[in-house]
Parts: sequence; structure tokens; C-alpha cells
Amino acid sequence: MKHFQKATTGIGILLLGLVIFGFTACPSGTDSPESARTPVSDGTYITEGIGKSVTTPITVSTTFVSNTLIDISIGTNGETGPILDSVKTLMVPRIIEAQSIGVDSIAGATLSSSGIKQAVAAAIDEAGGKSDEWYISPPTSSKTVKLTGYDVIVVGLGGAGMSAYLKAAEEGAIVYGIEWGGKIGGNSATAGGPMAVNSEYIKNLYTGGADYANRDALLKEWYADMEADVPADEIPAVSYADADNVYAVPDVTTKMPAYQGGPKWALIKQLIDESGATVTWLAQQYNFHFARPTGLGYPQYNIVTNYGNEQWDNTPASPPYFPGPGYASDDGDDLYKTTMFTRAIENAKAKNSKNGYKLELRATGLIMSNGKVAGVKAAYRDGTIYEVYGKAVILATGGFIGSRNMKMTHFGTDLREEAVHTDQGDGITMAINDAGANTYNITMPPMVHIAQVKNIVSDTLFADSAKDTLYKTVPSSLLLKGDSLVVGLHAMPNYDLDLRGKRFSNEASMMMGGIAFENWKVGGYYAAIFSNDVLADIKTKGAKFTSSPMFLGQGNPPGPDVPIPDLDDILTVSERRGNVVRAATLEALADALGVPAANLKETVRQYNAYVSGTERDSEYDKSNTLDFSDFQIKNFYTTNVTEDNVTAGGYTAILGAGYYYGTCGGLDIDEDMQVLDKDKAKIPGLYAVGQDSMGVLFNAKKAYVGYGAAAQGWAITSGRLAGANAATEAKK
Repeated sequence: MKHFQKATTGIGILLLGLVIFGFTACPSGTDSPESARTPVSDGTYITEGIGKSVTTPITVSTTFVSNTLIDISIGTNGETGPILDSVKTLMVPRIIEAQSIGVDSIAGATLSSSGIKQAVAAAIDEAGGKSDEWYISPPTSSKTVKLTGYDVIVVGLGGAGMSAYLKAAEEGAIVYGIEWGGKIGGNSATAGGPMAVNSEYIKNLYTGGADYANRDALLKEWYADMEADVPADEIPAVSYADADNVYAVPDVTTKMPAYQGGPKWALIKQLIDESGATVTWLAQQYNFHFARPTGLGYPQYNIVTNYGNEQWDNTPASPPYFPGPGYASDDGDDLYKTTMFTRAIENAKAKNSKNGYKLELRATGLIMSNGKVAGVKAAYRDGTIYEVYGKAVILATGGFIGSRNMKMTHFGTDLREEAVHTDQGDGITMAINDAGANTYNITMPPMVHIAQVKNIVSDTLFADSAKDTLYKTVPSSLLLKGDSLVVGLHAMPNYDLDLRGKRFSNEASMMMGGIAFENWKVGGYYAAIFSNDVLADIKTKGAKFTSSPMFLGQGNPPGPDVPIPDLDDILTVSERRGNVVRAATLEALADALGVPAANLKETVRQYNAYVSGTERDSEYDKSNTLDFSDFQIKNFYTTNVTEDNVTAGGYTAILGAGYYYGTCGGLDIDEDMQVLDKDKAKIPGLYAVGQDSMGVLFNAKKAYVGYGAAAQGWAITSGRLAGANAATEAKK
């Protein structure tokens, strides 16, 4: 929806004066690109653009006076706060200064940047201009800048790089930070918080000094889950269970077989034992705030300490359960996290007048000298090349979930991502290409907790908001409602899994497994299978169950047993959007989905046996999803797939995808966070932290652990340890 209103004359004249006085980049001569533009009418135009949000467009108010763009204001939107904030503070002023929407988008905020550019372009067109005349690229630089005399260079200033920068500076090193994005914090500034086992700060604040997590039980379960090859004398001899004995730790008393590339036990222990100290350090030294510890699906492990606000709820609680969150209120846009991260970096920078960092600077390679790391090459947003020289480099670039090439190489498919797009594998690539680094568990499954349709529809389909929501939510609900048959679409050879046309999860368990957590087994792509006679029944009577995604939802679908008279048209629209495939037979459907027909037909036959109750679900046992009576169990398998083609009237598959928020595998490191080469020797001066090296904690053929916040805990803990070690090495 677009609106137009005339600009206030007094304000317009004042702003125009500022524009004319201050804009040297906008020549007024007849030869300038601006002078050849189609004129725009004075006024303020309110338009919309599609950013990252799947539900709410970005509303933008754009003002023109005397054929000059003088103001851009951001209104209602559904963007991630700290990401959009970097666009507001960096890109918007550049558009006005250059009088161009051809300026570069902000790295790490490309979708939000695009949404604002779309809206400004719409305003230009609505004002009578031609937006394609406003795409003027700013001039690029050919300069090279050399910076010398640094002890430690930190590449990436997300949570891991931030911690590394802080600790290295604290230890007396001269530090320089390189960050491609437009803000400090990376993905960490949008994460809930880290794991922290028995932090003294948390204990003193919330639990009267008592331990709040069973450290030995966590070690033992991690070992069991990852099938780690641990020395027998290192196995924690503990027994733990809650009052109902539901969460008993597996009885592991002997070594279990390890896959090639199993986790490094010493580093798992280091994370668990140092995580609490890291949170205490950030709180006491850098004024970070953390919430009361909670457990994510594992209440016996209250190890998640979310980043919090300065308003605290110190209500006493009895272990092992704690209410959460531990603060009375928080900034809904998460901007406070970015504030904490930036404030900490500035404090560390102030420890030495030579310390520094630069945003929108992307590292492109390592500078090597006699087999040692000697610095980093990088490119600034305007094309300027930087050569930063130092004695040690810490790589903290966030893994490679944003790199299509690396995902295709290591997973055989281009996984959908829900992350900051600067995670392009820069640190991993530089270390391999320039320093001969070895990788570790780089093919292990990435982190995923999100299930949705394959192509999420962000733009508006219908002016009627209720109809628009209906057409977006019904396909998701049918895909994820839990009682339908869902099969995998991609083989995962790295994990010895080929589940094409087969079930891969308990479809009804969305929180403790299920499609959202287990689609890594099928390369992130799957489909809910329906015979058209069943869909006709849903059209007139409604679905037995309905569901909304845990994340990336687009509103509430119709409730159970509510007819969906528009279902045929909804599926037709979804087919055009690439979310539905139709065929006359199961064989043809299998061919269209790229799965073996024999697999799909046998899966349908078996699932129908579960629906009819003639067989018990021996694969994933939906009956244990909830405490159902036998009657409820039978009804839970309510949606069969008619096998006879004529009776079925054809078949429909609703396509789904997992949305991944980070890779796990990366560079091989030792207990000092130092990168190893292919001979397992240290590469002098090179360290890797966070998702650039997190594979050392896991098994190449197992999923990311679900205890809560392990990735964020590893980010800030590995960063702290690497910062100290790199500073020590630089002083030698």
C-alpha cells in the first residue's frame, strides 16, 4: 500500500539548504547524471519494500524537494533490529549523499538494504521520476593502505572475534580488528546467549553461590551423544536423573566406537570448564548482562544464560529449575546486545592508542612469511586495499552457511540459511589456500531448528490481509501438521544416509526432534505427500490437525476441522511459487520429486498401515510423541495416502526446506585454538575460533547437540582463550 503527502514547506526549504550546501558529490551542471534525470515532484512518499521479514514489509518515508532526495525515514517493519540499525546509520545517509540508490548494500544486512532501496525506488516512480535513472554507482578507490606494528589481528568481530579482541588487548597486545559487516556482533548479536556451566557471576546473582548445572553429567551425555573415543579414565563416573527418572544419563562405562573425525575430548572439556569463567569475565570486566540460567529441552542442564537487559528480576528460585527469562524486560529489537558488544570493543580499543578496528572491511587473504602468518589482506567497501601486518591472526568469520559453493562442496546441496550472509567461509578458505590448513569435520550437519515451505513468500499476494495470510499459512500448516506423511528428497552420502522417498523423523514432534531438527538427514529438503481425495476432504471438512512453524511463521492458519474452500486455488498459487508438485500417479510424483519410485510407494504402503492401525510405527513411534491414549494415538495417524491412482484422483506434494543458522565443521585446531596443517603441526601465528573451528566438538556423522547455546558458548569461550594465547605468542 502506498500513500502520498506533500512536504511541509518550511522543513523542505531548510533541508534543501542543507543538501545544496553539503552535497559536493551531486554536481548541478548539465553534464551530470543527475541533471539528465526525469524530474520528481516535491513531497513525502510513503512506500514499502520487502526485506528479511517474511510477514512485514519495510515502510519507508522518502522526501523530495527541488528534484533532490533530502530525507529517508524508516517506519514499521519486521526486520531484525541490530541488522536494520546498521542500514539506517550507514546506507541511508550514503543514498542521500550520493543521490543514488546504486550505493552498496551493507554487508550482513543485504536483505534489509534491498528492502529500503525497493521502497525508495517506488517513491521515485510515484513522484513522477524513473527509478532506473537513480542507480549511479559511487566511484571506487585504487589505493592501497599498509598498517604495521600489530601483535594480533582479529578477522571478524562477531561474538568469537569480539572476545578474542578483548582478551588480546587485555593481555597487552596491540590489536587490530577487521569486520566485513556494518556493525559489531555478527550473528551473536541476534543469538539468545551462550552456554555457561556454573559461572561464579551467575551463581552469585541467582543461586546463592550454589552450582546450577551438573558438570559431570553434561560431559558424560555429550560423550554418549557424540560417540566419542575417550580415554577410559576420562569418562565421568556419575549418575544423574531428575525426580521422575525421565532424563537419566546413559550408562556409559566403556569406550564407544568413534567415527573418523570424532570430537576432540580435551576441547569439549575445555569448553564446559571455561564457559562459566567466560561469562563471569564478560560480566565483571565489560559490563555484560546475563539472564537466569535455563535448559532448552534438557532441564537437568540449566546452562543457557541469555544476554539480558539492565533491568533484573532477582526473584529467588530453587535449583535445578529456574524461571526464565531472568530479566524484567528487554529491547524487542535486540539492540542492547549490539550495544554491549560495541561498548566492550571500544573499551578494549582504548587500552592502547594504536589499537583499532574497521567495519565494512572484508579480509581476502593471509600474508605469509617463511611459513608464518605475517598479516591479512582486506578490501574496504570503496575498493581500497588494506594490508595489515601483525605477529598473530585469529580467524573468526562465522563459518560458511552463506556460501553456496562451500555448501555444494561439503553437503552436496545448497541449504537454505537463516543467518547473517557475511558467513561466507572467508577464514576457512584463507587458512586452507594461504597457510595449508587442515579441516576438521567440515562435512558434519549444520545447525537447524527451523522447518518451513521451500520458498517462503515475503511479498504481498492479496490486498486483503486475511486472504493474504490464508494463502501463505495453509501450505505451511499442511506440510507441518504432524499427522501427514513427510519424506526426504536428498541423499546425504557424507552421513551414509539415503532417505529419498522415505520418512526421516517423527513428523509430530516439533520440539524434541521432528522435521525442524532432523531435516539435516535429508539435506534440508522434504515433502508432505497427499492424495487428492484426501485434500478434497480437507477442503470441505478442514484438517484434523494444524500447525505453524516455530520460526519464520506467517500468521495463524485455519484451526482444526475448519473448511478451506480456497484450497484448490491456494495450492495452484503455491505451485507457481515452487512449493507444490502435482502428478497423476505415485510413480510420476516420485519422478517429479527426484526420488526412487519404489521407495515412495513402499513408504506410502507402510505409513497407511500405521494409519489403519494394522502395524505399529517401529520407525519413529509417533505414539511416544505425547501421552496419548490408544484412541488418540490412532487418530494421530489420520492422514493416509490413497494408493489406488483412480480413487486418489492424483497426488500433491508440498515442498519444504530446513533453514540453517550456522555450520559446525571448519578448521582443525589444538587446545590452544591454534590452526593445524595437514600433518597436524601448528601453523605459527594462526588461530581459529567460533564456527570457523567448532567441528572439534562434534562427530562428523551426528547432529549438533541440543543442550542449548553450545555454539554461542564456544564462540565467546574459544575467542577468549585464543586472544590470550595469541597475545602470548606475539610477545615471544
